[in-house]
Amino acid sequence: MNNYIDRKIVNQIKEWLFYGKIVILYGPRQVGKTTLAKHILKEISGDEKGFISCDRGNVGEVFASKDPEKIKAFLGEGSMFVLDEAQTIPDIGLILKVFYDAYPKIKIIATGSSSFELANRVTEPLTGRAKEITLLSFSWNETKNILQTNRNKNLAFEKFLRFGGYPDVLLAENDSKAIGILETIANSYLYKDIFMHENIRKPELITKILKLLARQMGNEVSYNEIAKELLTNRATIVRYIELLEKTFVIFRLPGLERNRRNEVGSRKTKIYFYDIGIRNAIIQSYGTLENRLDVGALWENFCILERMKEVSFYGQNKLNYFWRTDDGNEIDHIEEYADHFTYFEYKWGINKKENKNSIKIFSESYKNSTGMLVNKENFEEFLKFNL
Repeated sequence: MNNYIDRKIVNQIKEWLFYGKIVILYGPRQVGKTTLAKHILKEISGDEKGFISCDRGNVGEVFASKDPEKIKAFLGEGSMFVLDEAQTIPDIGLILKVFYDAYPKIKIIATGSSSFELANRVTEPLTGRAKEITLLSFSWNETKNILQTNRNKNLAFEKFLRFGGYPDVLLAENDSKAIGILETIANSYLYKDIFMHENIRKPELITKILKLLARQMGNEVSYNEIAKELLTNRATIVRYIELLEKTFVIFRLPGLERNRRNEVGSRKTKIYFYDIGIRNAIIQSYGTLENRLDVGALWENFCILERMKEVSFYGQNKLNYFWRTDDGNEIDHIEEYADHFTYFEYKWGINKKENKNSIKIFSESYKNSTGMLVNKENFEEFLKFNL
């Protein structure tokens, strides 16, 4: 059975390939990078002969020669190649640069789950030659047909907020299988890149940090308080959180600080998860939404994440913040793009009202701003707002 589900990023990837760029496809493990790359390869080349697993056989030895003719002879005939797990090859950025300069018409997708490894080894040597694209777990719009959102939108929200958007999880036959797959991902893949490429002296500390962050999701995070609770130093907490962000486990939302003296700004940070199912797996929390106390935080994380995915499909690079003042005025999510600010307030309950005073103060401080209150009823309108 063919379980391939169309990804909205496909056309963007193909456009960059035909524009003559090497595409560097980042993303967490198990989100479907290999499946997507193979799909595009087959669409363009007619088969998958150009698919190369870089962590197998003598691939690394051949590429280590940095000899474009030797590499081309190894790859064989073809106008396109996929280099899967490209970060496993030392100096891959320099090697791709040399190969690209010798064979500029050959299309290449290089995939990798470890963003800090690929970024360090690819970005600088390939300046002007490559386009970096991030693939995350499935978005709401990508899974409409699977979740049948038009028939029962509430059940679709329930599934996303409990189990997230990993491909195998969404395709699972029942909740028990979905939980089993999530726990396999969380236990077997989540930390793999960090442990493989970084000198982590206390791997158990990462688990403790993630559990604390999972329970504080949507709240402002104090690195000092986490360090104190876990009996370590602030520098270690900062380093581990940076690694978790670079490996697509969490992302940070800084405070916006521009126009008012009492804005908390960069003094405060909120942390969210790139997949809500993974967050729930970390703290073993899979209950139905009606019985949960964290549904508001789940909804906020879900909305911010889905908005970021939708923005990326349009190829836009918006800056994301939250906004709060020292006297308690707050807005959940702020986007900045081309000198315009867009604000969003996220409310799970459809009868909840927006914080009019906070929005009034924000709008007075940031004249060029628009926004909306987001709930289940207008969620799809929100995804397209100002795009």
